[in-house]
Amino acid sequence: MGFLCGCFEFIPEFDIEEVEGYKPIYVDADFGVELEAPIPFSDQGKIYHYSHYIFVEEVGRGFHIIENTDKTNPNKVGFFQIPLNTNIAVRGNIVYANSGPHLLALKILEDGSIITNKLPNVFNSANTKNIPPVSGNYFECVDEDLGDVIGWELATIKNPKCYY
Repeated sequence: MGFLCGCFEFIPEFDIEEVEGYKPIYVDADFGVELEAPIPFSDQGKIYHYSHYIFVEEVGRGFHIIENTDKTNPNKVGFFQIPLNTNIAVRGNIVYANSGPHLLALKILEDGSIITNKLPNVFNSANTKNIPPVSGNYFECVDEDLGDVIGWELATIKNPKCYY
């Protein structure tokens, strides 16, 4: 009695008219960062202390600014909205933050105002999510002219040209 074993590699077909797959969600590559009124916490990340402030990351969105002069009564004073933000670091009076593939340097002045400098495309494209979250699926190829990819949605796609 013998056993028949074999391995094969799936080779996707690209002459399919419609298929369930992933479609990229874009944000304009020229988006700006903004200092806004405080917002509720929803997906907190790292926490940083600077002077009499506490910064709390909001993963993918920016960071909360909390004035902490009175340690018994911290006060949310604002939210720094940064699209595609996944990490911040503080050194001296500068907050460094990524915004997708871009690096931002936010200088905090003594009067509380902030100066923003943007260094475009510092991080490689592997950090910009140019492939869907699940392998073994067709997906709509990324069109960098439409902006940066901020996520993926399952959808019916027509004439897929990409597979991962």
